[in-house]
Amino acid sequence: MSEAETFYAIDFDRCLSDTYKLDTVFYEVVDEHKDVDGDKLRSERRHIEDSGGSFDEVQALQKQIGTSALLDFFDTFIERAREKDMLSDGARELIDALEARDKPFGIVSYGGPEWQRIKMQASGVENIPTLITNHKKKGAIIKSWQQQDNRFLVPADLTTTDEPITVDTVVLMDDKATAFSELPPGARGYWIQSPSHPLLLSQVGSVPPTVQIAKGLREVISLESL
Repeated sequence: MSEAETFYAIDFDRCLSDTYKLDTVFYEVVDEHKDVDGDKLRSERRHIEDSGGSFDEVQALQKQIGTSALLDFFDTFIERAREKDMLSDGARELIDALEARDKPFGIVSYGGPEWQRIKMQASGVENIPTLITNHKKKGAIIKSWQQQDNRFLVPADLTTTDEPITVDTVVLMDDKATAFSELPPGARGYWIQSPSHPLLLSQVGSVPPTVQIAKGLREVISLESL
């Protein structure tokens, strides 16, 4: 087991990745596929996201084209996406800064595991330690890491050594206010808001006083002096 001062837990969708870029490539491939009803897919997604849910493209596509064709579809999507930069503005700089300073970090992402991993592969960050959860309140997850001495035991899934890390502080970056619910004392966060897109219904809410609003990841780099 190793020790560090701070662990950075970074959300994937609309935080580390640029969901709008991923969507553009995804629906380009959808519209090229003769057996996929793109209008139906878009309608299903709007309905779920408008109610605050997370749309699972894998399951939705599987219903339309089956498992075998699904594999070819996502091979095309990943190949097409990797020709471009699917990360949000400042994400690569944040990753490079954390790595250069030997700061432990990982992706903590909410959603369907298969779809999340496909998007991470498409974005070129599949080698970053990752925890995928179906729990929207990531603050509660971080709270479960806190030990009796108030330090945090970061699980092995989120480390490069496959061993847990003990840290003094966890910093959570997320685009949704609800993610910071139950964030414990000793942890803090950045509510990442796009400087160019309005907040979605699923992103709004209240956050604890230990959470700062950051207009993009470049602001986090500055505020953290990375």
